[in-house]
Amino acid sequence: YNIDLSQLARNDIEAIISMMPNRRYQKLIKLKYLDEMEPEEVADELSVSIDNYYNMHLRARKQFLAYYKLEGKR
Repeated sequence: YNIDLSQLARNDIEAIISMMPNRRYQKLIKLKYLDEMEPEEVADELSVSIDNYYNMHLRARKQFLAYYKLEGKR
């Protein structure tokens, strides 16, 4: 369920994150993938339960990938 960002530069990842309309999803992706925090740490930072984190992660990942694909078509 993780996103493979190994082929992307940090500034490209940040650009894609900045295009995402949901600020909480932006923060989740940044904390999880750029700051490399564990799910429990991200949940604490976002003040959500771990179950809520996993639900948010699925939606945030979907949104990130949608904007990643959009950016790739430019």
